Amino acid sequence: LGSVTLTPDVVEASLVLAPGAQHHFVNQTHVATASLRDDQNQPIAGAVVTFTVAGPNATTGTATTNALGLAVFTYQGLY
Repeated sequence: LGSVTLTPDVVEASLVLAPGAQHHFVNQTHVATASLRDDQNQPIAGAVVTFTVAGPNATTGTATTNALGLAVFTYQGLY
């Protein structure tokens, strides 16, 4: 679903994508939010998350996590 690049000082991290799967109508906007946290369950800010969408609306994009460790990716479903 995606990837994230972290600075060397992060030992372990968890990345959770919500929603995990989406089904929408043609021309509807799709929004995915990734939550990135370190091994102490603290949000990781400033990390670039790469989102990859498969299927008829295949696309790729990036978003940077905010202070809450959230990165939001939005795209338009054309099919």
